[in-house]
Amino acid sequence: MGLTAAEFIRQQTQQRERQQILTEQMEIKFGALPTQVSQAIQSIEDAEKLRTLLHRIPTASSLAEMESLLNGSTT
Repeated sequence: MGLTAAEFIRQQTQQRERQQILTEQMEIKFGALPTQVSQAIQSIEDAEKLRTLLHRIPTASSLAEMESLLNGSTT
């Protein structure tokens, strides 16, 4: 069974909010983000990937580490 329009809109809104939070948290920790990193964040459609990235920010030692995660590496 598919999503109702309201459920779809809510999911899209939550995804955009998580993308914004991820961007802001990475900027706080690492400074201004390269354009390609910001674009990669905005293109994430997988809610689980967004959650994983948000949880990794506190322990990430570098922007390169987060970029690796953005690009699909799980190490």
